[in-house]
Amino acid sequence: MAAPPDPLTIFTKLRSNDAAQRREAEIWLFGEAKGMESPAQGSLSFVNLDDDREDEAILMLDVPLAQLAFAFDRTQAGWRKIGSFCDGSASCPASSGD
Repeated sequence: MAAPPDPLTIFTKLRSNDAAQRREAEIWLFGEAKGMESPAQGSLSFVNLDDDREDEAILMLDVPLAQLAFAFDRTQAGWRKIGSFCDGSASCPASSGD
């Protein structure tokens, strides 16, 4: 799979009223479409989590029965997902590329 676009684009697509846009963002995050029936609720923050000078992106999503968080780091080749977290136990979708 190609590297994901910037986190703002992913977040914007997840918040879209267009199911095809949401599906595209789901594939970037999870490796497959999860069938989000409505635009995602969540937030996107940029914070410095390490010792370099560039901010990392934290994408937080509220989905039915779970809260998800994804961390992205900017590299010379673009943004890449560096981790994810879910606090909803059995309702957590599998994430690709962590």
